[in-house]
Amino acid sequence: MNNSTHFETIYTFTAVSKLNNWRTVNDTVMGGVSYSHIKVNEEGNGVFTGKVSLKNNAGFCSVRYPLPRKPIGKFHSFVLKVYGDGKAYQFI
Repeated sequence: MNNSTHFETIYTFTAVSKLNNWRTVNDTVMGGVSYSHIKVNEEGNGVFTGKVSLKNNAGFCSVRYPLPRKPIGKFHSFVLKVYGDGKAYQFI
């Protein structure tokens, strides 16, 4: 077994990042009223914000980016550098 650690960056935000391929998907697709937005702040960080509502039996906001497919067999984990508000989130 190889004990060397292999890292590969899959996306890095910068102050000049274009968000053309990023999209938000919210519960409005099923009758909900939640909303969200993604932007790049002055420091070059990607910032995802919004409001989740449980109205109409819904309640989710998400942000998506179409990453190219690649083999992941040599990796054993994902590392995300994120700052949050203390709530639970999913990386799917």
